[in-house]
Amino acid sequence: LMMNSLGHCIRTVAAEGGVTEDALRAAYDEEAQSIRLDEVRPMPGIPEALRALKARGGRHFLVTHRNDQAWDFLRAAGLAELFDGGVTGSARLPRKPAPDMVLRALAEGGVAAEEAVMIGDRPLDTEAGRRAGILSCMMDTSGRFPEDGAELYCRDAWALPGLLCPEGLQL
Repeated sequence: LMMNSLGHCIRTVAAEGGVTEDALRAAYDEEAQSIRLDEVRPMPGIPEALRALKARGGRHFLVTHRNDQAWDFLRAAGLAELFDGGVTGSARLPRKPAPDMVLRALAEGGVAAEEAVMIGDRPLDTEAGRRAGILSCMMDTSGRFPEDGAELYCRDAWALPGLLCPEGLQL
């Protein structure tokens, strides 16, 4: 189930478990709101990768189905200042893999599709990037998605600067 979207998981569990999709969604939303800021940790290597890419001229935009609480998590982790903008679920746009959130982030940031890379840790992330007409990179820390089809692939965040900005290349 974890290889798919939250919506797919909710539909599957509801169909097999005798509970409504609305009840499962409400329980998920309640649990998500109860996450304490001091409990959230970035994936290993993410802070360093963001800083390295930023130092080379990169710009970062958040695209998440989570609401604006995502910015609170980034602030608590000391990472919010590394982002130039983004789109959260609070925008009420269609969720990934629809390209709408990615396209909005590009437009608001003034970034051309040919200058962007969508980095994701699930197939719906990289598919959203492809649907938006941008290069996609699967960061597959669990090794579950080697056949994702993204143009770029890595197993951890430590590899991102070298993959996206080979030595000597400035963004």
